[in-house]
Amino acid sequence: MPNTFNRQPFSVPIGYSEKIDHFMHADFKGISDNKNDVTVDQFTFADAKNVYVDEQNILTSRPPFKFSDGEAYIVDQWTFGPYCLRLYRVLMTTYTSGSYWPYLIKPTNWKADDDWPTGLDSLDRPFGIQPRGYKKGDNWPYPQPVDGMEYIVTNPKEYPVSSLYFTFILECTTHDTVDFDDYMDKYVWKVNVSSIGWDFIPKVTCVQIEDKIFIWFGGIDFIAFNTSGIIHTDGKNYKYFEDATKYLYFPIHKLVINGIESDLETKNFLTDRYRKRYQYSIFSSVNFDKLIGRDLRVGLNGKMTDGKSKHLYDIKVGDK
Repeated sequence: MPNTFNRQPFSVPIGYSEKIDHFMHADFKGISDNKNDVTVDQFTFADAKNVYVDEQNILTSRPPFKFSDGEAYIVDQWTFGPYCLRLYRVLMTTYTSGSYWPYLIKPTNWKADDDWPTGLDSLDRPFGIQPRGYKKGDNWPYPQPVDGMEYIVTNPKEYPVSSLYFTFILECTTHDTVDFDDYMDKYVWKVNVSSIGWDFIPKVTCVQIEDKIFIWFGGIDFIAFNTSGIIHTDGKNYKYFEDATKYLYFPIHKLVINGIESDLETKNFLTDRYRKRYQYSIFSSVNFDKLIGRDLRVGLNGKMTDGKSKHLYDIKVGDK
């Protein structure tokens, strides 16, 4: 972002670990294309990309986008004011007895006081010389496999494709989140590589409405990031992810009048769920067999309600 002529606007440090090497300007008066270096306001900029005005009305730079973070591949990220959501993709597998393990496996009866083993491990790999920094009396220097253990794969050629899966992780990189009950600190889902291929990238659409950022994963799920957050037991406010289907409108897609069914409202494209309305008159009978297991919202519309629909009660129809 270019600075104005012959002046560096006053900046203040950010004491947040995620924003290391980023800046904030204490005063920001917008973008100006004024080419006169004498009259231009020194708190304006000719261009302003990858920045936002935070809750304290201070201009702040966003973290630069990168394509990897450790062993995770960054699929994409979305920014909404001070909030940044980032989607990771990690190649993983689950260990089963006898399958490939990327580290040397400790001999069955080996103890810390024993000499460094010779020969081959259980996967016929030579133990070789002891690792640098290791000395007799130390614990085994490599992680050991346990049935059911999930771990990150760095060399996929050593594994059958059928055993590999992508783990997609959606996180907020700018704010603390919490995980308990129905609140999620991150959103995770897994899919087998053999079913989607190596180049699969999910279709993701994000939009902010008031205090929620809604995230729709095409054909997978619909969730929300709640920016209002909750006050946890430590007194701090934490943001969280949650199931967003409860915020959806479920249309009355089917209308049944005296046993005759017809279409009414169009389905919501975000979900297959919909409502079915049953209307009965005093002259028609109710077939309760078709209502077993359904959640019903019972209402009345007639002379007693002045022709207006009145909600009576909610009920779940049982089979007895």
